[in-house]
Order: sequence, then C-alpha cells, then structure tokens
Amino acid sequence: MPLQITISTQNVGGMRGEFQSKHGPKFGIIRRLAKRQLDFCVLTEVRCQEGNIKKAKIHHNMKPSLFSVSPDPRGGVVIFSNKEYELINHSVRRSATPGHFAIGVYITPNQSKIIVAGIYGPSENNDILSHQFYQEVKETLNELQNTFQTNNLLMAGDFNAVLCARDSSSEHVTKKRTTGLIQEIMEDYHLIDIGERTNRTQHTWFRRNNNNISSRLDLILTNLPIIDPKYSTKITIFDHAWTQASFGQKREKTTPSMKDYVLGSDEFLIKYFSLLEQQLSLI
Repeated sequence: MPLQITISTQNVGGMRGEFQSKHGPKFGIIRRLAKRQLDFCVLTEVRCQEGNIKKAKIHHNMKPSLFSVSPDPRGGVVIFSNKEYELINHSVRRSATPGHFAIGVYITPNQSKIIVAGIYGPSENNDILSHQFYQEVKETLNELQNTFQTNNLLMAGDFNAVLCARDSSSEHVTKKRTTGLIQEIMEDYHLIDIGERTNRTQHTWFRRNNNNISSRLDLILTNLPIIDPKYSTKITIFDHAWTQASFGQKREKTTPSMKDYVLGSDEFLIKYFSLLEQQLSLI
C-alpha cells in the first residue's frame, strides 16, 4: 500500500539569529504552518552555523536530520523529518559548494527506502553555474540509487529556475540550459511536479515592494505513487510562499479482532455459557 507523505518547503531568507536563540517570528510562522502530520520540511536559504541546527525544533515530532549549511548570503538547506523516518547516516551527500543541496536515504515507516533531496539552486542569473549545480545533483541521485538500490525519490526546495515560460511574470526562461537539465532529470527519474499535477501552478516568489515581478521557483517533485494529491501555497512574512504537498494512501483503521487466547480463556467461556443459559431460559 503506498505510504502517505506530506512535505513542505520554505525559503526563509536567513535565520542565523533565530537558529541561535531557537525562537523568533520566522520560527513562529513555520511552527504554525507545520502540521503534526508533516513528514518532511525543507528550509532553504537559512544562512546559519551547523552548531545551531541540531537542537532546533518545529514541533516534537520533527527533528533536523539532514543539512548543508553556509553562513554566507544565499546559502543553507535544512531538512526536518518526522521521527518515524530514519536517516541512513552513510547515505548523506552534500553539495560541493556548501549550502545548496542536502540529499540522503531514509527508512520509511513501512521499511522501504526513499531518497529525499533538499534543493537550493544558485540564485545568481548565471546559466553555466546553475547547470553545473544540477549536473552535480543528477550525478548524486544516480550514485545513491545504485548504492542503496532504491528508485523512490522526493525532491523539494527553492530551485531558483523555472520549468517553463509561464512560471515567470516576464514569460521568459532566463536559464535555458538549466531548465533543460531539470526537465531531463524529471524525465530520467520519472518525477512528477505535484503543483502541475494538481493544476496549482501559482507563483511562489514575489519581489519585495513589487508584486508584479514573480516566479514559480519552489517545487515539490516525486516519482512515488500519487494518490489523492493535495497541494497548497501560503504567503506570509517571507518573500517566498510556504509550499506543501501530500499524496499517497492513509492506512485504514481496522477493528481489533478477538484474539484466540481470549476466546479460549476460562473467564470468557464462563461468561459465554452464562449468557447462553439466560437466553435459553427465555425461549
């Protein structure tokens, strides 16, 4: 039975001070948006130190399990995961340039394996640099699939590139080679853009003080079975939208069956025959 997964991503535009103090307005917004059924939350552009990450919390079910951080501007990826998912420590892969991707293999609650990739693409308007980055992403995914023998893949984050012209308010693809490579990755790994699948392709980034300039940069992609998909975005204090998707099948609630050892117990048999005698006396 396909596992139900809920994942979200948020570009936070820097949280160095809040990761140090473990609280603040940005953490407050994220904790309010992060529902308890959330399985993964990918924060991008965190701009913080590694030592401040491990004790950060969204809520008690979520822990920061995978990250690639950089104190420099425009860097930092942190993946919070539900405690039901166990990261395979020797599967962790980080981008050559710190703070741009964190990828690892998790053991799911049903004991299958899944590759989870948190992405923060280069924000510079440099097609060559971005293309090199996504080539590194592709090679890393290929290596993990072969090493850990799993094709299950879940990617989320700020890709800093559009998939098509309508994903930009300018209706122009500025990083053509990069867009072509992302589309190639999607084709090679059979990835579905859940925003596109659910016809919810609204833009997720808006330039501050000028909402006429916008793009759909924050994506959630997967090749897992997509059953009853749900997708939403929410604008808050950030210049990027909170982007969330859920898909899969919930486990059906079942009525507990009567155990054999209960049926054969003396207490059960005495009560059964007592009730039987009462019913027979009424006939």
